[in-house]
Amino acid sequence: MFLIKPLMKYSCIVLLAALFCACAPSDRKNEGELLPVEVSAVRAENRALDDVLKSFGSISYKTKTDVTCTVSGTVTAFFVKEGDAVTKGQKLAQLRNVQLELQREQCMNALDSANASLELARVKLREETLAAEGRLLAVEKSKIHIVQKELELELLKDMFSNKSRLHELGGVTDSSLEQLKLQVRSAETEIAMMKKELDTLLLGFRDEDLLKEGITPSRDPDVRKKQFTALNTKSGAAELASVQAQVQAADRQLASVRKLIDELTIRAPSGGIVGARYYENGEYVKENEKIATLMDTSSVYAVLHVQEQDAVGFAQGTRVSLFLPSLGASYRSVIAEISPAADPQSGNFSVKTEIGNKNGAIKPGMFVRCEIERAAAKDVPCIPDSTLLLSDEKTGKVFCIVNGCAVQKAVLIKAHRDGFVWIGDGLSAGDLIVDKPSPFLREGQAVRLRTL
Repeated sequence: MFLIKPLMKYSCIVLLAALFCACAPSDRKNEGELLPVEVSAVRAENRALDDVLKSFGSISYKTKTDVTCTVSGTVTAFFVKEGDAVTKGQKLAQLRNVQLELQREQCMNALDSANASLELARVKLREETLAAEGRLLAVEKSKIHIVQKELELELLKDMFSNKSRLHELGGVTDSSLEQLKLQVRSAETEIAMMKKELDTLLLGFRDEDLLKEGITPSRDPDVRKKQFTALNTKSGAAELASVQAQVQAADRQLASVRKLIDELTIRAPSGGIVGARYYENGEYVKENEKIATLMDTSSVYAVLHVQEQDAVGFAQGTRVSLFLPSLGASYRSVIAEISPAADPQSGNFSVKTEIGNKNGAIKPGMFVRCEIERAAAKDVPCIPDSTLLLSDEKTGKVFCIVNGCAVQKAVLIKAHRDGFVWIGDGLSAGDLIVDKPSPFLREGQAVRLRTL
């Protein structure tokens, strides 16, 4: 009984000692956690930030021309190859169309035949003109003969009258008087026949003939003569006009065929670079088919791709800085075109800016980087990128020192350049930020500044 009590007392003392030893290290650990952690810090300060949108894209030709064949044919020669520079009007290819060549020969024969018919019609008109003029002369001659015969008739009548008086006195025999009387009647008959012949010659040469054709007879003899000549050569003139029309039709047909044959020589509609050839020698090209493509690279477009959320703050005329890594060259330009709608697949807007390329060094398809100056520089809170605890392109986290404690804040990154970060939201100028934070630093932990 007496031995048990001292043993229990001793056991209690050992147990208390063990508990005291177990608790002592934990208190030291808590004391260590409550001690401030020494850190480096920087203050956020306002720095000017140009509102620049960075993007990328590729070089594209400014204009593209598809060279087509207006007539079908077989390629007999191609004078250029892909990549060659050509000038406006330069020969690109030569085609051949046998059917057009046959049509040309047929048209040439038809034109020769029409020209022969034209010459024949001219000769015929000339003959009709001479015949009309001959009839006019015959009319004049007939009139002169009639006048002459009428004078002779008057003379015979006087002689008959005189002999009739002598016959009454017995100075002329009956037979002589009858013979003279017969001569008078014969002269009268001849004059009548000559007048009928004159009427026949005057057919087509009378004033009523001109009036029937709607021609007013002229008082001028020379003009009147021309009127009668034109009236009596009307058929020949009409035939000549018809043949002339045939000649003109044949000539136009030949010119059309020759024009089509000329189209078999394919020429460059504008200057540029041969971007593609679609046929080779010996291949048949259908009408209106593309035979080659020309690209005007004297100036090119840099086609840039801008995401939907960034497609604000700029317009046509906005300045753009361009850099081509393959050439190691930088260029300055302005926005020339902005697509009115986003690409339904990528959701990006297409922006075009023009670059001069007189020496042809810039080739379509080259990669290009760009910076679009959307607005003037603004003061924005800026911190070193070493203060970021976690970050991606748009967001990040930092530790701010507030009342001696580390407070974690999420920030919106507006720009990241040359080791500095411009903060769009989450910080203000003057905020104290932990620089190069330890991964073991926890929010709410007490900190002590090492340097400012």
